[in-house]
Amino acid sequence: MATKTLKDGTTVSTKSVYETGHIKNVVNFSTFLKVTRSMGTQYQPANTLLRTKILDDKEERINKVLERLARLNREAENATIARSNVYEKLKPFASRLMATLKSSEGVTKPTLADAASYNKKIQGARERKKQVPDAANADATPKRNISTSQQSFDLKLVHFSNLRILLESVPGFNPNEKDLNLDAVRAYENNLKSANGLVITADNDLINARNARNLELYDKETGVVALSKLMKAYLRGILGSAHPDYKKINALKFRQIDARASVIK
Repeated sequence: MATKTLKDGTTVSTKSVYETGHIKNVVNFSTFLKVTRSMGTQYQPANTLLRTKILDDKEERINKVLERLARLNREAENATIARSNVYEKLKPFASRLMATLKSSEGVTKPTLADAASYNKKIQGARERKKQVPDAANADATPKRNISTSQQSFDLKLVHFSNLRILLESVPGFNPNEKDLNLDAVRAYENNLKSANGLVITADNDLINARNARNLELYDKETGVVALSKLMKAYLRGILGSAHPDYKKINALKFRQIDARASVIK
C-alpha cells in the first residue's frame, strides 16, 4: 500500500492495490451491463437477481456508494493532516510548560516529578515501570480495535490533560506570558481534543462507507462478483461459449477482495 508520512510520524494511505481492485470490479460490471443491454429482448433471465432493472439499480447504488466513499476519504485525509498540524506543537509546548513550572514559586519536588513523568510520556520516552491508567481517564484506555497510531494520539491527549490538571493545582504557576498561562493550556488541550475527535469521526464514517461498498461488491449472493458468475453462466447457456458476446463478457475478470483489506489499520 502506498503511503505518505506526516511531520509527526503519522502515516496516511494513498492509492492502494485494494482500491484499484475494487474500481476494476466496478468498471467490469458496467461493461458487463452494456453487453446485456445491447442484447435487447434476447436477454430475459428467469433469475430475478439478473434482470435488467435489478442490475441497473445495483449499478446506480454502487456509483453512489463510491462517490460517498471518495468524499469521505478526502475528509479523513484532511482531518488527519489537520490533527498532525495541531499535535506537531505538543512536544515543544509541553517542554516550555515544564521549564516554566520549574521556575515557578513554591513548586515541590513531588510535583515536579509528576510533571516530568507526564512530559516524558508526551515526548515519547518510555517509563521503566508499567504505568497504570489514571482512574479519571480509564475510558481513554486503548482498545484492541483501535489502531496503534490512534492509541498514540489518544494517550498523548491523556498525558497532556494530566499535565494541565497538575498545573492548575500549583498556586505558583501563573506565568505572565499569555501563550503559557492556564488559559492558553486549556485552549490548546481543547484544540487537541477537537482535532483528534474529528479524525475518529471521519475514520468511523470511512469504515462504514467501505463496508457499504464491500456489501455491494462482495456479498455472497447479491455482490457484483457473485452476480458476474451467474450472468456468465446464463449467457453461456443462451449464447454458447463460441458467441462473440459471451467471449467478451467471459474475458472480464472479477476479483473477490478480502473485506478486511479495506478496514482502516
